[in-house]
This record gives sequence, structure tokens and C-alpha cells, in this order.
Amino acid sequence: MHASVDSDFSLSVKGDLLAADADPFKSADWSMRLGGDSRPSPSALERGALIRDSLAVAVKPCRYEDSAWKYAVLAELAGSNQSPEDSAERGLALSRFADDFVPAAVQAQGCA
Repeated sequence: MHASVDSDFSLSVKGDLLAADADPFKSADWSMRLGGDSRPSPSALERGALIRDSLAVAVKPCRYEDSAWKYAVLAELAGSNQSPEDSAERGLALSRFADDFVPAAVQAQGCA
């Protein structure tokens, strides 16, 4: 899913249902977006989220078709007009977005 504001590409969101033992932080595509930091801090992994300046990765365990899975979401701000301008505020906004979006996305995927 991509969102635009005033014709400027602003937000990209990608969700994937992964096997329970999969590590989304090792995905080549996601690792590249993380700037090669494919091993987040242990606290980030325990929380199931990694927040960067313009990027959030959130992972939530779930059950799908009676098996254990993970649902991983990558939300990335893009475009020349990043808002809020302050990177700490952007990180907080991405964290709030992930907190609201991920549970709804997991449910919409049919993963409980």
C-alpha cells in the first residue's frame, strides 16, 4: 500500500505473513532499508518492533490455519517532504502508526 499527500509519495506499507521461525530482519529487502542493520537490539526484538528515522518494522506472532506464524509490517516514510521534520517526532509517529495498524492488519489477514 502506498499513500500520497499533495501528489508527493509519503508512506509505503508492506505486510507479510511469515513462518514462525522466520526472521524478517534478515530479509535482504528489509535489511537494505534498515541500512544493513539486520540485527536490531535485543530490546527491539522483545518488543517486536524496530523504529528508525523514517522506517518502522513491527512483528507480531499469531495463529493462522491452526499453526504458529508471524505477521511482519514494514512502514516507510518517503518523499521530499517528510513530516514531522524532527526525526524523533517522526519515530514517535511511526511507532504510534505501527501500534494502531499492526493489530488491524493481523486481524484482516485472518491471523489471530
